[in-house]
Parts: sequence; structure tokens; C-alpha cells
Amino acid sequence: MLRSLNVDIIKLDAQFLHIKDQESRKGISILESIVNMAKTMTIPIIVEGVETQEQINFLSDLGCRYMQGYYFHRPMPVEEFEALISDERHIDLGGFVYKSNEQIHTRELLDENVFSDAMLNNILGPVAIYRWDGASLDIIRYNQQFYTMVGIDVNELEQRRRDIMNFFYPDDREKMKRLLDNAARDRLNGAEDMVRVFKPNGALHWFSMKLYFMEQNETGMLYYGALQDVTEMQFINADLPGGYHRVSVEGGFRFLYISSGFEEMTGFTRAEIVDRFDNCYINMVHPDDHERLQRRAQDMLRGNEPESVPYRLKRKGGGWIYVINQTLVTDLYGEMCFMSVAVDVTELTKLRNQMRLLSRFSTDSIIFMRRKHGEWRHYVVVHGLEGKLGMSAKTFEKAMNDKSFYSWVQGDAIDAIRKTISESLRDSLSFDFSFEVRLPATGETLKLHMKADHVNDESSKVEYICSLREV
Repeated sequence: MLRSLNVDIIKLDAQFLHIKDQESRKGISILESIVNMAKTMTIPIIVEGVETQEQINFLSDLGCRYMQGYYFHRPMPVEEFEALISDERHIDLGGFVYKSNEQIHTRELLDENVFSDAMLNNILGPVAIYRWDGASLDIIRYNQQFYTMVGIDVNELEQRRRDIMNFFYPDDREKMKRLLDNAARDRLNGAEDMVRVFKPNGALHWFSMKLYFMEQNETGMLYYGALQDVTEMQFINADLPGGYHRVSVEGGFRFLYISSGFEEMTGFTRAEIVDRFDNCYINMVHPDDHERLQRRAQDMLRGNEPESVPYRLKRKGGGWIYVINQTLVTDLYGEMCFMSVAVDVTELTKLRNQMRLLSRFSTDSIIFMRRKHGEWRHYVVVHGLEGKLGMSAKTFEKAMNDKSFYSWVQGDAIDAIRKTISESLRDSLSFDFSFEVRLPATGETLKLHMKADHVNDESSKVEYICSLREV
């Protein structure tokens, strides 16, 4: 009848999509056969009754271009439908378009007259056939790409492909069993997850695994598995310090990728960022910092390397965090974008601001002391006595290091001071004393008190902290 009639479109009833688990293999074969027949006759095909994303994915994989169903819209009043189609973005006046050579038939990939084994290996990527008997998981076949990805000697691979569950990271073994169960339950879509596997040298690698259940025989359940080594991407996504992300160069820095680290740093999930901030990075930035961030972006696009300065980013739960970005302009992912790692420097910024206040309003001078090449060096970090001494921090620091400071000390105290300091530094003791100095710039006399405490912190390389104040 199809051969005799002038058919424009073949429409499949919704019943074709209602496939029971026990009938899945036959149901899939029937759908494939109908679609292939339509392709042979160069007739478009439309499937009704589509209600889920999984059905859309499955039909798309078969080559079905046109679908209808509750997934898209339910029956509606006339006025709602008229409003819907009044938007040109919702309509297509081009009619049904069909090309018989639009898609490659999957079985063509298995035809040795069309593709060589080497080409097929590159097309499929690393794949293997697994057998699971409920207790042991074995690799029974694998291709060259799989062997290359594993990167070990073929003899060692042969020894390791039995009971491979032992080579999985202990915390991921139950995850792998769930992956096998899920693939067996969903033959159409399979199951996918990331698992960690130890290589022979002890290195732990992340693999993205996609499993499809094939059949069950007397030896166990057989699965087809496609693998991808995502160790580097996992590091970028979850383990890289800070929040890795990619944004467009225009349009408010639209997010192209958001890592788990970025979610953790800000407290917002990907979905919340899309909903609350319209998927734009600039909307997460404090309004007072917009201009500075956009100016830096323009400088980078011109090829300049502007200084990275902290700015405020919204944190879930209220308030802001200070971040610094390390950014690269790249078109590696198909369009020009900013690839960035944002590092939370809130505590560092607070400390810097506190130090600025301390430097501005402190009435003491604070000095760090440490040994360098056997000599004690002084570093003035706060100079509250600048006005009293009549000299800058740099000049005062120089006087401390070249010991000319001691020539300012008045009376007979200098010998006692030198002795106290020498013995204290030798025995790592704290010390304090008062003394008078005659200022070289003005000739005035000033009474000072010095207190020095030994620091037990090798990481800072500071051995003493001294405070110097006017008495």
C-alpha cells in the first residue's frame, strides 16, 4: 500500500513508544525497521506520544527529525495557541524537510567494505565488552583504543582483565555495581557515571563510563562499555583550587561552563546561577566593581596583561566574598571566551585592610627580625613613630640594619642594651627595655620602650617581632 499510495509523511502511533522492559529488544527492532524503511523510501516520519527527554534522545539517535507530544505542549485553548504561534520563534514555514542521506546508518560502521578496523577504532574510541556474574566483573574483549588508553603492557592487561573490580577505588566499587544494575534496567539509554581505577603504577585515574546491557547467557550478563579518561578534567572541575569557569567575552560574561569548585566557592548551584543571575557572571559581581571588571576584560581582549585586583562576588546566604581571577582569553572551545580560575581571597583582603588601618593609625612601630646569611635583618612593617622620629619607614629600617640606630642612644645604657640583645638573640629569649635617643634630624630627645618576642613559626621565617613605642 505504501508503494502504491502518494505518501507525504508516515506518522507513528504513540503505542510504538510504549515498550515494556521484557519486550525492549523487539520494540527497538520494530522502531528501527520502520525508520529504516522510511529512509529507504525518502519519506519523512513523525512520531507522536513523546513525553520524556529520554524518548527524544532515543528517537533522535534513530534519525527521527519530527516529534509531537505532551513533552512539548498539551492541548490548550484557542487564544493560548494563537498567542503561541504569534511568536515567529515558535513556527517554521519551511515545511517538512527530508534528506535520505542525512544520517549514517549505524550498521554501516560495521561493514568492513566501508570502514577499516583502524578507522572504526578511532570512531568508537575506547570500548570493551564486560561480563558480570554477580560476583566478578571481567573484560572479555577490548579494542585497540581501549588498550592505548589504559597504557600498560598487553601481557599485564591480560592478567588484569579478570575480576577487575579489585582495581577500582574501594569507595567506587558499590557505585560500579549500581551502574551495572541501572544499565540492565534501562536498555535504551544505558547508564553513565564516573569511577576511579588504579593503574599498575599506583596512579589513580578518573574514567567516565557509559554502559549498555547486551544480553544474558549461561556465563553471566554482557555489557558494552565506552570509556573516557577524564582525570585532567576531574582535576579542573573538582580538585583545582578555586573556582574554574568559562564565560563569553560579551553579553554580561554569559557562563559557558561552571565547575563544582565554583559552585562550592559561591554556594550557588548551576541551576540557581541560571535562574537567579540569568546565567551571567557580571550579575554575580558587586555593582561597584562592574566597571573595573569590564575594563580589565577589555584590556585582555586588546592583548594587554592588566593587574589582577580583588573584586566582590555574591555568596549564597548573603554577603560577598573577595576573589582574584587568573584568566586566559581562548577560542579552544569553539568560540572566544575567558577561561578563569577565581580564588577566594576574602580573609587575605580583610587582613590587608586591617594592616592598612594599623599602618595609618598605630602609634607604635612594629619590626620583624630574621637571620639572613648569618646577619640579623630588620623589616619595618608598621611605622607609627614616623611623625615622632621625623623619618620614613625606609630610612628607619636602614638605620636599624646598619646599626647606626644605636648611636642615637643616650647615656651609659648602650652597653647594657647591646649585651641584653646579644644574649637574648643567642638563646632565643624575649627582651624589653626603655632608653632615650637623640634624634639626628632635630636633635630632640625621645624616650622609647622596645619589646621583642621570640616567634616559634618556621613557615613565616620571622624569628622576632619587636614593638617600639614612645614612653
